[in-house]
Amino acid sequence: MDEGIQKIEQGAKRGWPVVMAWVGVVSALIGLFASLAGGFEWFLNHNKQKAEVQAKMTLAQAQANQGEYQASLASVGGDPQS
Repeated sequence: MDEGIQKIEQGAKRGWPVVMAWVGVVSALIGLFASLAGGFEWFLNHNKQKAEVQAKMTLAQAQANQGEYQASLASVGGDPQS
């Protein structure tokens, strides 16, 4: 009787570290993919924002060259009233 119980306990002791190792691997993979997805999203947003700012600055520069200073300030978000 004691031998049967000991065999079952040893089997359970061997199985538990395997389960915990798989849980650790899955957690690490989830973290890796989440951080990669976040980095990729940041990269896309950063480039999109940079292009938008560049387009506004180009428009404002063209308006300033034409002498439309108030429109130039409005294009970049400045307040022409002040």
